Amino acid sequence: MIVDAFAVAGGYPARPVKIGHADLGAAMAKNGVDRALTMSMRAIQVDAVAGNDHVMSLASADARILPVAVVDPRAVTRLDLTIERAVAGNAAAFAFHMTAIPCPVGSLLFSRGLERANATGKPLIFVCNERGQLTQIAEKTASLGCPRVLLAGVSYHHLGELLVLLEEFDHLFVETSWQVSPGAVELLAAAGPTRLLYGSMAPLRPMRPALNMAVDADIAPREKADILGRNALRFLDLEIDAGEPPPTLPEVAGLPSLPAIDLHCHIGTMPEQPSTCIGADGMQREYERFNIEYGVLSATSAYKDDLDAGNVEMLAAVERHSRLRGSVVANPHHWDDSLRWLDLAAEHPDILLVTGNPSTTYEPFHSPLWLKLFAEIARRRLPVFYNTPSQDTFRRSPEATAKGHILKVRAAPADELAMFRQLDREMPELPIVIGHGFGLDGLELAAGSRNIHLELCTTYPEQNVYRSALDAVGAERVVFCTDLDLISPAFVLGRLWEAELSAAE
Repeated sequence: MIVDAFAVAGGYPARPVKIGHADLGAAMAKNGVDRALTMSMRAIQVDAVAGNDHVMSLASADARILPVAVVDPRAVTRLDLTIERAVAGNAAAFAFHMTAIPCPVGSLLFSRGLERANATGKPLIFVCNERGQLTQIAEKTASLGCPRVLLAGVSYHHLGELLVLLEEFDHLFVETSWQVSPGAVELLAAAGPTRLLYGSMAPLRPMRPALNMAVDADIAPREKADILGRNALRFLDLEIDAGEPPPTLPEVAGLPSLPAIDLHCHIGTMPEQPSTCIGADGMQREYERFNIEYGVLSATSAYKDDLDAGNVEMLAAVERHSRLRGSVVANPHHWDDSLRWLDLAAEHPDILLVTGNPSTTYEPFHSPLWLKLFAEIARRRLPVFYNTPSQDTFRRSPEATAKGHILKVRAAPADELAMFRQLDREMPELPIVIGHGFGLDGLELAAGSRNIHLELCTTYPEQNVYRSALDAVGAERVVFCTDLDLISPAFVLGRLWEAELSAAE
Protein backbone atom coordinates (compact mmCIF):
# COMPACT_ATOMS: atom_id res chain seq x y z
CA MET A 1 0.00 0.00 0.00
CA ILE A 2 1.23 3.50 -0.88
CA VAL A 3 -0.01 6.37 1.29
CA ASP A 4 0.55 10.03 0.44
CA ALA A 5 0.88 11.78 3.80
CA PHE A 6 0.43 15.34 2.50
CA ALA A 7 -2.36 16.03 0.01
CA VAL A 8 -4.97 18.74 -0.46
CA ALA A 9 -8.28 19.19 -2.28
CA GLY A 10 -10.31 22.28 -3.12
CA GLY A 11 -9.69 25.57 -4.90
CA TYR A 12 -6.60 27.67 -5.49
CA PRO A 13 -6.86 31.32 -6.56
CA ALA A 14 -3.14 32.02 -7.13
CA ARG A 15 -2.64 29.80 -10.19
CA PRO A 16 -4.73 28.49 -13.13
CA VAL A 17 -4.82 24.92 -11.82
CA LYS A 18 -7.50 22.48 -10.75
CA ILE A 19 -6.90 20.75 -7.42
CA GLY A 20 -10.28 19.33 -6.52
CA HIS A 21 -11.19 15.85 -5.35
CA ALA A 22 -11.33 14.51 -8.90
CA ASP A 23 -7.87 15.92 -9.65
CA LEU A 24 -6.41 14.34 -6.55
CA GLY A 25 -8.05 11.03 -7.43
CA ALA A 26 -6.65 11.17 -10.95
CA ALA A 27 -3.14 11.83 -9.63
CA MET A 28 -3.43 8.93 -7.21
CA ALA A 29 -4.60 6.55 -9.92
CA LYS A 30 -1.83 7.65 -12.29
CA ASN A 31 0.86 7.15 -9.65
CA GLY A 32 -0.46 4.02 -7.98
CA VAL A 33 -1.17 5.74 -4.66
CA ASP A 34 -3.80 3.96 -2.55
CA ARG A 35 -4.57 6.46 0.23
CA ALA A 36 -3.97 10.16 0.82
CA LEU A 37 -4.05 12.16 4.04
CA THR A 38 -6.04 15.09 2.67
CA MET A 39 -6.70 18.62 3.92
CA SER A 40 -9.39 20.89 2.54
CA MET A 41 -8.13 24.04 0.88
CA ARG A 42 -11.35 25.71 2.01
CA ALA A 43 -10.44 24.87 5.59
CA ILE A 44 -6.96 26.29 5.06
CA GLN A 45 -7.97 29.41 3.16
CA VAL A 46 -11.46 30.39 4.37
CA ASP A 47 -13.44 28.34 6.87
CA ALA A 48 -12.10 25.43 8.92
CA VAL A 49 -15.53 24.07 9.89
CA ALA A 50 -17.02 24.11 6.39
CA GLY A 51 -13.80 22.90 4.80
CA ASN A 52 -13.38 20.04 7.24
CA ASP A 53 -17.00 19.01 6.73
CA HIS A 54 -16.35 18.92 2.99
CA VAL A 55 -13.25 16.72 3.15
CA MET A 56 -14.94 14.36 5.60
CA SER A 57 -17.92 14.06 3.26
CA LEU A 58 -15.51 13.21 0.44
CA ALA A 59 -13.94 10.53 2.61
CA SER A 60 -17.32 9.00 3.42
CA ALA A 61 -17.80 8.32 -0.29
CA ASP A 62 -14.17 7.60 -1.23
CA ALA A 63 -12.15 5.24 0.95
CA ARG A 64 -8.92 6.51 -0.61
CA ILE A 65 -9.30 9.83 1.24
CA LEU A 66 -8.05 9.95 4.83
CA PRO A 67 -9.56 13.24 6.02
CA VAL A 68 -7.40 15.68 7.98
CA ALA A 69 -9.26 18.34 9.94
CA VAL A 70 -7.64 21.78 9.98
CA VAL A 71 -7.63 23.70 13.27
CA ASP A 72 -7.65 27.51 13.16
CA PRO A 73 -6.63 28.64 16.67
CA ARG A 74 -7.61 32.23 15.85
CA ALA A 75 -11.29 31.26 15.53
CA VAL A 76 -11.51 30.71 19.26
CA THR A 77 -15.32 30.91 19.44
CA ARG A 78 -15.58 28.05 16.94
CA LEU A 79 -12.74 25.96 18.30
CA ASP A 80 -14.86 23.46 20.22
CA LEU A 81 -17.24 23.15 17.26
CA THR A 82 -14.30 22.48 14.93
CA ILE A 83 -12.94 19.74 17.18
CA GLU A 84 -16.30 18.11 17.91
CA ARG A 85 -17.41 17.94 14.26
CA ALA A 86 -14.05 16.55 13.19
CA VAL A 87 -14.19 13.81 15.80
CA ALA A 88 -17.79 12.99 14.86
CA GLY A 89 -16.80 12.90 11.19
CA ASN A 90 -13.97 10.42 11.82
CA ALA A 91 -11.12 12.74 10.93
CA ALA A 92 -7.88 10.78 10.74
CA ALA A 93 -5.78 13.62 12.18
CA PHE A 94 -5.80 17.29 13.09
CA ALA A 95 -3.61 19.80 11.26
CA PHE A 96 -2.21 23.21 12.15
CA HIS A 97 -1.23 25.02 8.94
CA MET A 98 1.33 27.40 10.38
CA THR A 99 2.15 29.12 7.05
CA ALA A 100 -1.41 29.82 5.89
CA ILE A 101 -2.93 30.25 9.38
CA PRO A 102 -0.13 31.96 11.30
CA CYS A 103 -0.44 31.79 15.06
CA PRO A 104 2.68 32.18 17.24
CA VAL A 105 3.63 29.00 19.05
CA GLY A 106 4.01 30.99 22.26
CA SER A 107 0.52 32.48 22.14
CA LEU A 108 -2.31 31.35 24.40
CA LEU A 109 -4.51 30.95 21.32
CA PHE A 110 -2.15 28.37 19.89
CA SER A 111 -1.80 26.58 23.22
CA ARG A 112 -5.56 26.28 23.61
CA GLY A 113 -6.04 24.94 20.09
CA LEU A 114 -3.22 22.46 20.55
CA GLU A 115 -4.51 21.25 23.93
CA ARG A 116 -8.05 20.72 22.59
CA ALA A 117 -6.83 18.85 19.51
CA ASN A 118 -4.40 16.73 21.51
CA ALA A 119 -7.13 15.77 24.02
CA THR A 120 -8.89 13.83 21.24
CA GLY A 121 -6.01 11.36 20.97
CA LYS A 122 -5.75 11.96 17.22
CA PRO A 123 -2.32 12.39 15.64
CA LEU A 124 -1.31 15.96 14.84
CA ILE A 125 0.14 17.49 11.67
CA PHE A 126 1.99 20.81 11.52
CA VAL A 127 2.56 22.43 8.13
CA CYS A 128 5.46 24.75 8.89
CA ASN A 129 8.47 26.13 7.13
CA GLU A 130 10.20 28.51 9.47
CA ARG A 131 13.58 28.12 11.12
CA GLY A 132 13.25 27.66 14.84
CA GLN A 133 9.48 27.17 14.68
CA LEU A 134 10.05 23.48 13.98
CA THR A 135 12.00 23.15 17.24
CA GLN A 136 9.37 25.15 19.14
CA ILE A 137 6.65 22.80 17.92
CA ALA A 138 8.71 19.74 18.81
CA GLU A 139 9.33 21.02 22.34
CA LYS A 140 5.76 22.20 22.86
CA THR A 141 4.17 18.95 21.70
CA ALA A 142 6.64 16.88 23.71
CA SER A 143 5.81 18.80 26.88
CA LEU A 144 2.10 18.14 26.30
CA GLY A 145 2.70 14.44 25.71
CA CYS A 146 1.44 14.48 22.12
CA PRO A 147 2.09 10.89 20.99
CA ARG A 148 2.45 11.38 17.23
CA VAL A 149 3.30 14.63 15.40
CA LEU A 150 4.00 14.97 11.68
CA LEU A 151 6.04 17.91 10.34
CA ALA A 152 4.82 18.57 6.78
CA GLY A 153 5.76 20.94 3.99
CA VAL A 154 9.23 21.56 5.41
CA SER A 155 11.76 22.92 2.92
CA TYR A 156 15.07 21.25 2.16
CA HIS A 157 16.62 24.41 3.61
CA HIS A 158 15.67 23.04 7.05
CA LEU A 159 16.97 19.50 6.51
CA GLY A 160 19.62 19.93 9.20
CA GLU A 161 17.01 20.92 11.79
CA LEU A 162 14.79 17.98 10.78
CA LEU A 163 17.69 15.56 11.28
CA VAL A 164 18.43 16.88 14.76
CA LEU A 165 14.74 16.84 15.72
CA LEU A 166 14.26 13.24 14.58
CA GLU A 167 17.23 12.24 16.72
CA GLU A 168 16.01 14.12 19.80
CA PHE A 169 12.23 13.55 19.75
CA ASP A 170 10.70 10.09 19.34
CA HIS A 171 7.17 11.41 18.78
CA LEU A 172 8.08 13.31 15.58
CA PHE A 173 7.43 12.11 12.03
CA VAL A 174 8.52 13.86 8.80
CA GLU A 175 7.15 13.70 5.25
CA THR A 176 9.27 13.95 2.11
CA SER A 177 7.49 16.34 -0.28
CA TRP A 178 10.23 18.99 -0.22
CA GLN A 179 13.31 16.78 0.16
CA VAL A 180 14.71 17.16 -3.34
CA SER A 181 18.46 16.57 -3.04
CA PRO A 182 20.58 13.47 -3.60
CA GLY A 183 20.93 11.70 -0.26
CA ALA A 184 18.21 13.65 1.59
CA VAL A 185 15.80 10.74 1.93
CA GLU A 186 18.65 8.48 3.03
CA LEU A 187 19.72 10.91 5.78
CA LEU A 188 16.18 11.22 7.10
CA ALA A 189 15.63 7.47 6.95
CA ALA A 190 18.80 6.92 8.96
CA ALA A 191 17.67 9.41 11.62
CA GLY A 192 14.12 8.04 11.90
CA PRO A 193 13.61 4.90 9.80
CA THR A 194 10.06 4.25 11.07
CA ARG A 195 9.06 7.92 11.12
CA LEU A 196 9.64 9.04 7.53
CA LEU A 197 6.54 9.27 5.32
CA TYR A 198 6.13 9.78 1.61
CA GLY A 199 4.23 13.00 0.88
CA SER A 200 3.75 15.19 -2.19
CA MET A 201 1.31 18.11 -1.56
CA ALA A 202 -0.60 16.85 -4.60
CA PRO A 203 -2.42 17.91 -6.63
CA LEU A 204 -1.17 21.45 -6.00
CA ARG A 205 2.25 19.97 -6.72
CA PRO A 206 2.83 16.97 -8.99
CA MET A 207 2.85 13.66 -7.15
CA ARG A 208 5.62 11.85 -8.99
CA PRO A 209 8.76 13.86 -8.09
CA ALA A 210 8.59 13.02 -4.39
CA LEU A 211 7.57 9.44 -5.21
CA ASN A 212 10.62 9.12 -7.46
CA MET A 213 12.84 10.37 -4.63
CA ALA A 214 11.52 7.72 -2.24
CA VAL A 215 11.93 4.80 -4.63
CA ASP A 216 15.35 6.01 -5.85
CA ALA A 217 16.77 6.24 -2.33
CA ASP A 218 19.77 4.03 -1.61
CA ILE A 219 18.11 2.10 1.22
CA ALA A 220 16.74 -1.41 1.65
CA PRO A 221 13.50 -2.32 -0.16
CA ARG A 222 11.75 -2.93 3.16
CA GLU A 223 12.63 0.60 4.29
CA LYS A 224 11.28 2.01 1.02
CA ALA A 225 8.04 0.10 1.52
CA ASP A 226 7.80 1.52 5.05
CA ILE A 227 8.29 5.08 3.79
CA LEU A 228 5.72 4.60 1.04
CA GLY A 229 3.01 3.23 3.28
CA ARG A 230 3.58 1.44 6.55
CA ASN A 231 5.05 4.44 8.37
CA ALA A 232 1.98 6.53 7.53
CA LEU A 233 -0.26 3.80 8.90
CA ARG A 234 1.98 3.65 11.98
CA PHE A 235 1.52 7.41 12.39
CA LEU A 236 -2.26 6.92 12.20
CA ASP A 237 -2.12 3.94 14.59
CA LEU A 238 -3.48 1.76 11.76
CA GLU A 239 -0.42 -0.44 11.20
CA ILE A 240 -2.62 -3.51 11.53
CA ASP A 241 -4.08 -2.55 8.12
CA ALA A 242 -0.71 -2.44 6.38
CA GLY A 243 -0.53 -6.08 5.31
CA GLU A 244 2.64 -7.52 3.85
CA PRO A 245 5.05 -5.30 1.88
CA PRO A 246 4.32 -5.36 -1.85
CA PRO A 247 6.38 -7.91 -3.83
CA THR A 248 7.57 -5.11 -6.13
CA LEU A 249 8.06 -1.41 -5.54
CA PRO A 250 7.44 1.39 -8.03
CA GLU A 251 10.35 2.31 -10.26
CA VAL A 252 11.75 5.74 -11.02
CA ALA A 253 9.50 7.18 -13.73
CA GLY A 254 10.65 9.43 -16.55
CA LEU A 255 14.08 8.04 -17.37
CA PRO A 256 15.13 9.48 -20.75
CA SER A 257 14.70 7.06 -23.66
CA LEU A 258 17.51 8.92 -25.42
CA PRO A 259 20.56 10.40 -23.66
CA ALA A 260 19.62 13.77 -22.19
CA ILE A 261 21.66 16.95 -21.86
CA ASP A 262 21.44 18.89 -18.60
CA LEU A 263 22.13 22.60 -19.08
CA HIS A 264 22.06 23.50 -15.39
CA CYS A 265 24.23 21.96 -12.71
CA HIS A 266 26.68 23.25 -10.12
CA ILE A 267 29.72 22.14 -8.22
CA GLY A 268 30.33 23.56 -4.77
CA THR A 269 29.06 23.74 -1.23
CA MET A 270 25.68 24.59 0.27
CA PRO A 271 26.28 24.64 4.02
CA GLU A 272 22.56 24.85 4.82
CA GLN A 273 21.86 21.64 2.88
CA PRO A 274 23.56 18.64 4.53
CA SER A 275 22.82 16.19 1.73
CA THR A 276 24.37 18.02 -1.24
CA CYS A 277 27.96 18.50 -2.37
CA ILE A 278 28.30 15.09 -3.98
CA GLY A 279 31.13 16.56 -6.05
CA ALA A 280 32.13 16.01 -9.65
CA ASP A 281 32.67 12.26 -9.17
CA GLY A 282 29.18 11.91 -7.72
CA MET A 283 27.66 13.95 -10.53
CA GLN A 284 29.35 11.71 -13.09
CA ARG A 285 27.75 8.68 -11.41
CA GLU A 286 24.32 10.33 -11.30
CA TYR A 287 24.46 11.10 -15.01
CA GLU A 288 25.42 7.53 -15.78
CA ARG A 289 22.51 6.23 -13.67
CA PHE A 290 19.92 8.49 -15.27
CA ASN A 291 21.00 8.25 -18.93
CA ILE A 292 22.19 11.85 -19.09
CA GLU A 293 24.91 12.31 -21.69
CA TYR A 294 26.45 15.29 -19.91
CA GLY A 295 25.69 18.23 -17.67
CA VAL A 296 26.87 21.80 -18.15
CA LEU A 297 28.54 22.82 -14.92
CA SER A 298 29.25 26.13 -13.20
CA ALA A 299 30.91 26.63 -9.84
CA THR A 300 28.84 27.97 -6.97
CA SER A 301 31.92 29.75 -5.62
CA ALA A 302 32.33 31.65 -8.90
CA TYR A 303 29.16 33.63 -8.35
CA LYS A 304 28.97 33.55 -4.55
CA ASP A 305 32.63 34.26 -3.75
CA ASP A 306 35.57 34.46 -6.18
CA LEU A 307 34.79 34.45 -9.90
CA ASP A 308 38.28 33.49 -11.02
CA ALA A 309 38.86 30.72 -8.46
CA GLY A 310 35.40 29.27 -9.08
CA ASN A 311 35.84 29.14 -12.85
CA VAL A 312 39.20 27.41 -12.36
CA GLU A 313 37.45 24.84 -10.15
CA MET A 314 34.80 24.29 -12.84
CA LEU A 315 37.37 23.83 -15.57
CA ALA A 316 39.33 21.28 -13.55
CA ALA A 317 36.16 19.22 -12.97
CA VAL A 318 35.25 19.32 -16.66
CA GLU A 319 38.68 18.18 -17.79
CA ARG A 320 38.57 15.12 -15.48
CA HIS A 321 35.02 13.87 -16.18
CA SER A 322 33.56 12.66 -19.45
CA ARG A 323 29.97 13.58 -18.54
CA LEU A 324 30.68 17.17 -17.53
CA ARG A 325 30.90 20.27 -19.70
CA GLY A 326 31.51 23.81 -18.51
CA SER A 327 29.84 27.16 -18.10
CA VAL A 328 31.97 30.14 -17.13
CA VAL A 329 30.48 32.62 -14.72
CA ALA A 330 30.63 36.27 -15.80
CA ASN A 331 29.99 39.23 -13.52
CA PRO A 332 29.63 42.87 -14.66
CA HIS A 333 31.48 44.01 -11.52
CA HIS A 334 34.55 41.94 -12.42
CA TRP A 335 34.96 43.12 -15.96
CA ASP A 336 38.52 42.17 -16.90
CA ASP A 337 38.26 38.70 -15.34
CA SER A 338 34.94 38.14 -17.07
CA LEU A 339 36.31 39.11 -20.49
CA ARG A 340 39.28 36.81 -20.02
CA TRP A 341 36.99 33.88 -19.24
CA LEU A 342 34.72 34.75 -22.16
CA ASP A 343 37.73 34.61 -24.47
CA LEU A 344 38.69 31.20 -23.06
CA ALA A 345 35.11 29.94 -23.42
CA ALA A 346 34.98 30.99 -27.06
CA GLU A 347 37.98 28.76 -27.83
CA HIS A 348 37.46 25.82 -25.47
CA PRO A 349 35.47 22.90 -26.96
CA ASP A 350 34.02 21.84 -23.62
CA ILE A 351 32.88 25.28 -22.41
CA LEU A 352 29.37 25.59 -23.77
CA LEU A 353 27.64 28.38 -21.82
CA VAL A 354 28.13 31.62 -19.92
CA THR A 355 26.31 31.85 -16.60
CA GLY A 356 25.04 35.10 -15.16
CA ASN A 357 23.66 35.17 -11.64
CA PRO A 358 21.87 38.41 -10.74
CA SER A 359 21.14 37.39 -7.16
CA THR A 360 24.81 37.67 -6.17
CA THR A 361 25.77 40.76 -8.16
CA TYR A 362 22.99 43.00 -6.83
CA GLU A 363 23.25 45.02 -10.02
CA PRO A 364 19.90 46.63 -10.95
CA PHE A 365 18.26 45.13 -14.02
CA HIS A 366 18.01 48.52 -15.70
CA SER A 367 21.78 49.02 -15.32
CA PRO A 368 23.68 49.45 -18.62
CA LEU A 369 26.33 47.07 -17.26
CA TRP A 370 24.08 44.08 -17.98
CA LEU A 371 23.56 45.10 -21.61
CA LYS A 372 27.27 45.76 -21.98
CA LEU A 373 28.10 42.28 -20.64
CA PHE A 374 25.51 40.56 -22.84
CA ALA A 375 26.90 42.38 -25.87
CA GLU A 376 30.38 40.97 -25.17
CA ILE A 377 28.90 37.47 -24.85
CA ALA A 378 26.98 37.87 -28.10
CA ARG A 379 30.09 39.12 -29.89
CA ARG A 380 31.80 35.83 -29.04
CA ARG A 381 28.75 33.82 -30.20
CA LEU A 382 28.26 32.19 -26.81
CA PRO A 383 24.85 31.30 -25.33
CA VAL A 384 23.75 32.63 -21.93
CA PHE A 385 22.41 30.70 -18.97
CA TYR A 386 20.67 33.27 -16.75
CA ASN A 387 20.46 31.66 -13.32
CA THR A 388 17.73 33.72 -11.75
CA PRO A 389 15.96 33.16 -8.46
CA SER A 390 13.35 35.75 -9.38
CA GLN A 391 9.99 35.99 -7.82
CA ASP A 392 7.70 38.91 -8.47
CA THR A 393 7.83 41.18 -5.42
CA PHE A 394 4.05 41.48 -5.22
CA ARG A 395 3.51 37.73 -5.42
CA ARG A 396 6.27 37.29 -2.86
CA SER A 397 4.60 39.52 -0.26
CA PRO A 398 3.89 37.90 3.12
CA GLU A 399 0.15 37.93 2.47
CA ALA A 400 0.50 36.32 -0.95
CA THR A 401 2.94 33.78 0.39
CA ALA A 402 0.56 32.82 3.18
CA LYS A 403 -2.35 32.42 0.80
CA GLY A 404 -0.27 30.68 -1.82
CA HIS A 405 1.13 28.00 0.51
CA ILE A 406 4.27 28.00 -1.62
CA LEU A 407 7.40 29.58 -0.24
CA LYS A 408 8.28 31.17 -3.57
CA VAL A 409 6.22 31.65 -6.68
CA ARG A 410 8.30 31.91 -9.83
CA ALA A 411 7.80 35.15 -11.73
CA ALA A 412 9.83 38.23 -12.64
CA PRO A 413 9.69 41.91 -11.72
CA ALA A 414 8.83 44.34 -14.50
CA ASP A 415 12.34 45.78 -14.90
CA GLU A 416 13.88 42.32 -15.33
CA LEU A 417 11.34 41.42 -18.02
CA ALA A 418 11.98 44.76 -19.71
CA MET A 419 15.71 44.02 -19.85
CA PHE A 420 15.09 40.75 -21.69
CA ARG A 421 12.65 42.32 -24.12
CA GLN A 422 15.32 44.91 -24.92
CA LEU A 423 17.90 42.15 -25.39
CA ASP A 424 15.57 40.34 -27.75
CA ARG A 425 15.13 43.50 -29.81
CA GLU A 426 18.79 44.51 -29.90
CA MET A 427 20.58 41.12 -29.86
CA PRO A 428 18.18 38.58 -31.38
CA GLU A 429 21.12 36.36 -32.31
CA LEU A 430 22.01 35.82 -28.62
CA PRO A 431 20.53 32.54 -27.29
CA ILE A 432 19.36 32.95 -23.70
CA VAL A 433 18.14 30.25 -21.34
CA ILE A 434 16.09 31.56 -18.41
CA GLY A 435 17.05 29.45 -15.43
CA HIS A 436 13.98 28.27 -13.49
CA GLY A 437 11.74 29.79 -16.13
CA PHE A 438 10.17 32.94 -14.61
CA GLY A 439 6.89 31.08 -13.99
CA LEU A 440 3.87 32.39 -15.89
CA ASP A 441 5.84 35.52 -16.85
CA GLY A 442 8.38 33.32 -18.61
CA LEU A 443 5.73 31.72 -20.80
CA GLU A 444 4.68 35.15 -22.07
CA LEU A 445 8.26 36.39 -22.42
CA ALA A 446 9.54 33.40 -24.37
CA ALA A 447 6.47 33.16 -26.60
CA GLY A 448 6.95 36.77 -27.68
CA SER A 449 10.72 36.51 -28.20
CA ARG A 450 12.97 35.18 -30.95
CA ASN A 451 15.72 33.43 -28.98
CA ILE A 452 14.69 33.06 -25.34
CA HIS A 453 14.44 29.52 -23.98
CA LEU A 454 13.02 28.21 -20.72
CA GLU A 455 14.34 25.68 -18.25
CA LEU A 456 11.95 24.63 -15.54
CA CYS A 457 13.83 22.84 -12.77
CA THR A 458 12.69 23.97 -9.35
CA THR A 459 12.60 22.73 -5.80
CA TYR A 460 8.96 23.79 -5.42
CA PRO A 461 7.25 22.40 -8.51
CA GLU A 462 3.87 23.60 -9.60
CA GLN A 463 1.33 21.46 -11.36
CA ASN A 464 1.69 20.99 -15.14
CA VAL A 465 4.60 23.43 -15.57
CA TYR A 466 6.28 21.47 -18.38
CA ARG A 467 3.03 20.89 -20.25
CA SER A 468 2.13 24.58 -19.96
CA ALA A 469 5.54 25.60 -21.32
CA LEU A 470 5.45 23.11 -24.18
CA ASP A 471 2.01 24.27 -25.19
CA ALA A 472 2.96 27.96 -24.90
CA VAL A 473 6.35 28.09 -26.62
CA GLY A 474 6.95 24.67 -28.23
CA ALA A 475 9.35 21.91 -27.30
CA GLU A 476 12.22 23.51 -29.24
CA ARG A 477 12.27 26.39 -26.72
CA VAL A 478 12.22 24.25 -23.55
CA VAL A 479 15.49 22.74 -22.30
CA PHE A 480 16.16 19.97 -19.79
CA CYS A 481 17.90 20.96 -16.56
CA THR A 482 18.23 19.43 -13.11
CA ASP A 483 20.15 21.89 -10.89
CA LEU A 484 22.24 18.98 -9.66
CA ASP A 485 23.72 18.66 -7.16
CA LEU A 486 21.02 20.59 -5.29
CA ILE A 487 18.18 18.74 -7.05
CA SER A 488 18.27 15.05 -7.88
CA PRO A 489 17.54 14.06 -11.49
CA ALA A 490 14.94 11.66 -10.05
CA PHE A 491 12.91 14.65 -8.81
CA VAL A 492 13.04 16.56 -12.11
CA LEU A 493 12.35 13.49 -14.24
CA GLY A 494 9.22 12.88 -12.20
CA ARG A 495 7.91 16.26 -13.32
CA LEU A 496 8.72 15.50 -16.94
CA TRP A 497 6.94 12.15 -16.68
CA GLU A 498 3.81 13.87 -15.44
CA ALA A 499 3.82 16.07 -18.57
CA GLU A 500 3.28 12.97 -20.76
CA LEU A 501 5.70 14.06 -23.48
CA SER A 502 5.22 12.79 -26.96
CA ALA A 503 8.18 11.08 -28.62
CA ALA A 504 8.88 14.20 -30.66
CA GLU A 505 8.71 16.46 -27.64
